[in-house]
Amino acid sequence: MMQAGLNVAVPALFILGLGTLLCRLAPRLAAPVLYALVLWSFLVEIIGTSITSNHWLIDTALLSHLGAVPATGVDWAAAGWLTGLAVICALAGLAAAATSPPRRPCGIEAIHRRRSSTLRLMNAPNPS
Repeated sequence: MMQAGLNVAVPALFILGLGTLLCRLAPRLAAPVLYALVLWSFLVEIIGTSITSNHWLIDTALLSHLGAVPATGVDWAAAGWLTGLAVICALAGLAAAATSPPRRPCGIEAIHRRRSSTLRLMNAPNPS
């Protein structure tokens, strides 16, 4: 049972590590690129295996590196590679965040700043 959880956690860790790197290097492209990667992996795994037998195409999907854990064991080599790549991407993203100047706020911080400035304008005394 734990092997099945580990089997699906490894691609999620890779997406998280890549997201950490992309959030620092290209914040506006981070979400679309990550969603595209997840969608591509899903489509190749579901549709690609029935349409084509080209293993190069199928190997581009993250989900194709998972083993069918109840029937077979975990592919430890693939899990190790994806985990290593996840750690490298996450550390590179954290290093980029620590060494470069701060960027303009994005995400929830930008929404919070926008709301607080709007509330200040709404609560300002009427000049008339």
